[in-house]
Amino acid sequence: MRKLTIFITIILFSVSAASVDAKQVSKYFKKADYENEVDSLREKFGANKLIPEQYEVEILIALSYFPELKDVHILFMPKKLKTTMACRPGADAIIASKQNRIYRIFINNHIKTKDGINYDDVPFNARIGLIGHELGHVVDYMQKSMVRIIGNGIAYVLSDSYRKAFEADVDQIAVEHGLGWQLYAFSHFVWNKADVDESYLEFKEDNYPSPNRFRTWLKEHPELYPLKTIEKTFGG
Repeated sequence: MRKLTIFITIILFSVSAASVDAKQVSKYFKKADYENEVDSLREKFGANKLIPEQYEVEILIALSYFPELKDVHILFMPKKLKTTMACRPGADAIIASKQNRIYRIFINNHIKTKDGINYDDVPFNARIGLIGHELGHVVDYMQKSMVRIIGNGIAYVLSDSYRKAFEADVDQIAVEHGLGWQLYAFSHFVWNKADVDESYLEFKEDNYPSPNRFRTWLKEHPELYPLKTIEKTFGG
């Protein structure tokens, strides 16, 4: 079943992944390099989006790697959560067609303890990877009926192995869209830089890919991530 899921994911997104020009894939984004391009990015990728002003630059950069979401309604909303970000279809999705659904991506900038990671504490480049992961969820939801989404949600809650496989599949969507370096940056930050409790690290290990897994995924897509850059970064 796991192999079938991966195969279907690859088929569904190979076209959009292939459309990403390797020259456009960036290893490292700096906010200062894009602050003068916000108006242009907003015009190209901000339609039908609600974006908090303080997070607009990184969100628009991430959206630029998901051209199929150009006209999709997505609301980016600060909210207190148990995790740093989360994506949910809106309540209207039960009756709305796939084309007219509204998706909500929640940003948690309320965490004040070591039990999690406050979005505001995440480095800019890693934020783009984190946002890319949530956009991967939107892409995944767009392919599914609400009945299937609800079924997936139940399995997500009840099965640890399903949850980890599901999150890995979503990460692969973002990797194939060109944000692999940013996903690795966030994973590396969580495992090596963030000031969090051991229990939170165990939660991440149980539910999300490790930095080493992202290294492998990067190597699997040399058309996006040149092997010379990978070898220079990681050695060998």
